[in-house]
Parts: sequence; C-alpha cells; structure tokens
Amino acid sequence: EIIAELPKVVGAMDACGYGLGGVYFANDHSPKVWRHPLPQHLVRRLVSSDNPHGDITNSDFEQAAMVVQLDNIANSYDVRGATISNLTDNTPTLTRHFKGSTTTSGPAAYLCQISSLHQRYHRYCSEVSFINGVENVMADDASRLQHLTDTEFLHHFNSVYPQERPW
Repeated sequence: EIIAELPKVVGAMDACGYGLGGVYFANDHSPKVWRHPLPQHLVRRLVSSDNPHGDITNSDFEQAAMVVQLDNIANSYDVRGATISNLTDNTPTLTRHFKGSTTTSGPAAYLCQISSLHQRYHRYCSEVSFINGVENVMADDASRLQHLTDTEFLHHFNSVYPQERPW
C-alpha cells in the first residue's frame, strides 16, 4: 500500500463544466469508460469569468473526478495491495493527491479526506502523474460528451478509440 509496484490498473480522468469522465485499463479485461453529468446546482457555483464569485473551482471538479475514478476502479477489480496509476491534466489535483492535503478548507480539503479514506479502506497504492491536456483526449471526451446517449457514446469510443476488446 505504501510502495508502488507495476500498476494493476492504468487510467486517466477529466472534468469540465458539463461533467466528469474517465477511462481505465487492466490486463485481461475490457477497457472501461465512464461519465457523469454535473448537477446544475453545482455548475452554477463554478468559478468562471461569468461567475467570479463562485465557490467551486474547475480543479475541485477535477479532484472529484479522481475520487470517482478510484471508486470505479475499486468496484471493478480487487485492488487490495495493488498499485493504481492515473493521469490528470490538472496540476492542483496532482499536488493535492500527492500531498493528501490542501492549505484551504472547503471542497478541496473534503475531497482529500475522502480520497485518503477511500485508499485506506480499499488498501491500494495510488500513483498520479501529469498528462498534457492535448494528450488527455479519451478522458476529455468522457467528460465532455454528456449530450450523447449511452449507445452513441459507446459507438464514439469504439470508433475513435478502438481496442482489442470493446469498451
């Protein structure tokens, strides 16, 4: 749980004003893709140039995507003692996960606590690395294509990102 080994699962996740999404891969298993739209009451609180007084940042949504990604992985596989490696294009998510804390209160601190408790409960080692945003295309599509039906969404992934096993 403390020392990373060769990852059992590798993935990437993303968040935007539409929703959260991610992909992950494990040997001898079909690749997994997930997405979840953000509730409008949270989107309205997102800090932006149109809403400078919001109290939730995009980095908070990105960090939430990390927690959801880890939970999806832990519910898909037995990860006890395993290393899980994820990629993010958001440096605050990377540093918050690495440190396990933040200097502010609010959503970021709460998500750090949830992430740490989740890791301890499921007994895995979690690694996070940075990926350039332009290279995080699968996770970007998963977070942004909330307008597609599930069938359209899976067709998109099977067409644009074909794998040996279907998504």
